Amino acid sequence: MSPQIKCAVVARGTFVVCEYDASDDFNSTEDLLESARRVLGRIPRNSSDTYTFLGHHFHYTSGSGDRDDDLNYVCVAGQEAGVDLPFKFLREVKSKYIFLFQQRYECI
Repeated sequence: MSPQIKCAVVARGTFVVCEYDASDDFNSTEDLLESARRVLGRIPRNSSDTYTFLGHHFHYTSGSGDRDDDLNYVCVAGQEAGVDLPFKFLREVKSKYIFLFQQRYECI
């Protein structure tokens, strides 16, 4: 059974700072991650939605663009995941990412 969340990226604008790959088929995931990078350039600020690109569903949420909230979070999910699961996943990734990196920056 393939994973419901196939891949995800966290990016500042279009610059990817973190990638997640849940596929065991490297060649198809490479294509999905590349497609996710392309989608980053089409994401409006301060929004959450689902974007269909090359037959895949890319779920995303983005910040407002200010210094503390300028990251985009994108995941590619299988159709069986529906809509709720991918956005729950993105909220969790965003929450953990912000928590971990805020701690690091406060120490500097």
